[in-house]
Amino acid sequence: MSSWHYLKPCYLPEYSPDLNPIEGIWRVLKDRFLTNWMAKTSGQLIERICLAIRSFASIEHLTVH
Repeated sequence: MSSWHYLKPCYLPEYSPDLNPIEGIWRVLKDRFLTNWMAKTSGQLIERICLAIRSFASIEHLTVH
């Protein structure tokens, strides 16, 4: 690999959720808060997502780096 201005390109697979932390958050959001649940309005969906985001602090594997 050649470098350019002290940067080295790094190959990443097309789909690599383990290298993208937001994927873990989306997974928890879907698994814990949206499974078997359907919003009747966009307001209900927003409320449910806000509830999930507030609870993320108590989910250890999302806050430990």
